[in-house]
Amino acid sequence: RIDLREFDGSDDWVEVRAALSWGDMLAVRKASMPRATASPGTPEMEVQIDVGARSLELLARAIVRWSFRAAEGDPAPLPVSRDLITKLDARLADWLAERVDSLYGEGSRAGA
Repeated sequence: RIDLREFDGSDDWVEVRAALSWGDMLAVRKASMPRATASPGTPEMEVQIDVGARSLELLARAIVRWSFRAAEGDPAPLPVSRDLITKLDARLADWLAERVDSLYGEGSRAGA
């Protein structure tokens, strides 16, 4: 469980899996693979790495529960979904991705 007190002083939390499966790790690695593209009529290739795709894949596969509610007073937290993860505050999502990445060690990092 990751307490958000360190991030924003709140009592919110995010619960993640104790470990990622091999399939999860492969999906995270695939999301971070460099992609080469060529523009029509030019011989040059452009290589791009989508760091955001990797972070989204990591969070989507790691998070199992959280305390976030749609409105104060709601009886239950929102369900965890890829769509709701994309709607997190950007600073919070980056902070969480960094924390989650450190929990799983070298195995979740690109090229590992």
